[in-house]
Amino acid sequence: MKSQVFFLLFLVVLLLATTQSEAFVFGLLKKLFGKRSMSDMDTMKYLYDPSLSAADLKTLQKLMEDY
Repeated sequence: MKSQVFFLLFLVVLLLATTQSEAFVFGLLKKLFGKRSMSDMDTMKYLYDPSLSAADLKTLQKLMEDY
């Protein structure tokens, strides 16, 4: 029973370490290549519609900021 608990704790720590190192690597790459080149603009791509005015897009972007 003790070995199972130890193994479970070891896996949890290993999982946490890999996710933190992945975030560190992504942060380092983002710092190297700049924020504009690595920014995620996919959320605003679906907003393009020729019938929408600039005011409509601005309102939608304000609504999506906190989403």
